[in-house]
Amino acid sequence: MIYYMSTTIIAAILGVVLVLAIHPGNPKLKARLGEGNKNDEVSSLDAFLDLIRNLFPENLVQACFQQIQTVTKKVEVIPDYTEEVNNTMDDYLLGATRPPPEPVFVVKKSLQFKGGMNVLGLIGFFIAFGICMGKMGEKAKLMLDFFNILNEIVMRLVTMIMWYSPLGIACLICGKIISIKDLEVVARQLGMYMVTVIVGLIIHGGIFLPLIYFVIVRKNPYTFFMGMFQAWITALGLFVLPSQFLVL
Repeated sequence: MIYYMSTTIIAAILGVVLVLAIHPGNPKLKARLGEGNKNDEVSSLDAFLDLIRNLFPENLVQACFQQIQTVTKKVEVIPDYTEEVNNTMDDYLLGATRPPPEPVFVVKKSLQFKGGMNVLGLIGFFIAFGICMGKMGEKAKLMLDFFNILNEIVMRLVTMIMWYSPLGIACLICGKIISIKDLEVVARQLGMYMVTVIVGLIIHGGIFLPLIYFVIVRKNPYTFFMGMFQAWITALGLFVLPSQFLVL
């Protein structure tokens, strides 16, 4: 867990530094988009409580494609008509005019489901499921065999799909290329994006990861990386997943 968190933080910092240094894409796009809509009324406590709620999903099937979130909405306060009538009568008797009262809004919070897999809830449920199944011993062997067989079936299906995925992805890319209006500008921006990604992979995989390996294991990291060289240099997308299945 410490290794995973450390490498993730290092990769995130490296990515931010490279983006700020190389700046791929259109720098004027952010200025044209404006500030956007911000949900400032949702506090950190609300976000934390949303995590707790998502950790215990109401429906596992719903958790596969929806998660709960706190949203805010400004609601107009209905004025007190009795007081309004009294003020109107006083103004009429005194011959004075009073401007109409400005509407008053209050912020109300509610819970809504939004699209997206509730990964936290699914992980939490199946961790508890696995712990209970592990404590059952031999009684849970049938369920364990079921999941092992199910995992094998899914992996074979995924392997079959991955062998045909390059053709499908190529068709998707061709469709996107045809819909591009200015191919030169997009190609320039995409080239800078590729440079940023490749430089980040080289620095992260060629410097940071070997350094961590050397500090912890005290062995030559490049001897270890040569064993997984083919999978490492092809770990750039879905096109090369078939070769990764053969190497890993």
